[in-house]
Amino acid sequence: MKCGTFRPSAETRAKISAANKGKQAFLGRTHSQETRAKISAANKGKPKPWLKGKSRPPEVIEKMRQGRAAADAAKKALALAEPIGGIS
Repeated sequence: MKCGTFRPSAETRAKISAANKGKQAFLGRTHSQETRAKISAANKGKPKPWLKGKSRPPEVIEKMRQGRAAADAAKKALALAEPIGGIS
């Protein structure tokens, strides 16, 4: 056996397979409107995963925007100044 790897025996895999037979959970089904309303109500007020993080003041956002614009301008100027493929 290689260091750091583990593979269950065929007997163990057969036991796991037998235990999981027929367990499809909610596959192919849909929630009723009542259940959807309950889920929605339960999630109201909770932070959204895509909205996590530090909020910044407008001055900082503007400074970041200007810095990114300057970096992009410098990169574009460099690309225009250099010959493509080393051919001059």
